[in-house]
Amino acid sequence: MGLVVQPLQIASGNFVLKGETDIICQLSKITRAITTWCTMASFNHFVLLSGERHLAIKHSFVYESLVTEARVIMASGLAWVTSIILPVNYFRPTNIQFVVTLVATVMLFIFFPLVIF
Repeated sequence: MGLVVQPLQIASGNFVLKGETDIICQLSKITRAITTWCTMASFNHFVLLSGERHLAIKHSFVYESLVTEARVIMASGLAWVTSIILPVNYFRPTNIQFVVTLVATVMLFIFFPLVIF
């Protein structure tokens, strides 16, 4: 987040303050998409971390056989894939954008209670 999102936000704010309107629109769209990707990836990894800690506490005897390095890598890859595919609605037509936004919202309402649990 800090390596990618913060410099983009600073550059976008800098162009807004300078009044360079021809660059602002494209940079704003790219900044919004990358910020959404990184935020969703962070949230997905937070959900994975919470689930892994829950398994470690509740099922400590079978933890080593359930949580393997290959499964962690696959789950992390899946978190990145979902965080990249779902917010691509900034570059899609508006009829698909509604469906993608709906799926992302449903995922948020499913994952957030899991993290709290």
